[in-house]
Amino acid sequence: MRLFVAIELPDEVRERLREVDGRLRDVITRQGVRFVRLEKIHLTLRFIGDVADERVIELVEALRAGTEGSGAVDLQATGLGCFPNLRRPRVVWVGVQGDLQNVASRASEAVAPFAGAGESTFVPHLTLARVSPASQAVGRILEPLADELKDQSFGSWTARKIVLIQSILSTGEYQTVETVSL
Repeated sequence: MRLFVAIELPDEVRERLREVDGRLRDVITRQGVRFVRLEKIHLTLRFIGDVADERVIELVEALRAGTEGSGAVDLQATGLGCFPNLRRPRVVWVGVQGDLQNVASRASEAVAPFAGAGESTFVPHLTLARVSPASQAVGRILEPLADELKDQSFGSWTARKIVLIQSILSTGEYQTVETVSL
C-alpha cells in the first residue's frame, strides 16, 4: 500500500482554491503542466511510501501514539509560489501558514520506521500543478500572477485531525485508510 499522512482541507478553502486554479489554467496552456484535481488537494505532513498490508495496523497504532495530545492547529492557505523557484518551476503551490512543526514532526517520527529513505525538509504547501520538465517559459508566465497573489489568503481553518491516505497508483485515486484526532 502506498501511503502518506495529510491534513484535509475544508470545502471553503477548496472553493477559494478553485478561483486560483481557474486563473492558472487560463494563463498556463502549455504541454507538460498537469493540474491536480481540486478534490485531491491536501496538506502532506509525511510521505511514507509502500507499506505491506500486514504492517498497516502497526503503522496506524504508531501514528496514533505519536500524535496523541498534539492538539488542533490553526492554519491559513496564503500566497502562490513554486518549487524549486519561479525561474524554473516544477511544482506550483499555495503556501500554508500555522504552527505545524509540532504535529508534522511528531507524525513524521511516528511513521519513520515504516517510511522509505529520503525525507526532505517539511515545507507546508498545497500542490496545484506539476510542470515537467521544469520550464523557464512557465515561470515567466506565472511571475505576474505569483506577484499579485503572494499575500493573498485562500482561507483559514482549524485542523483537528490527520488522515492516513492510500494513493492507488492504478487509478490515481486517494482512499482514506484511517483518521487520527489531534
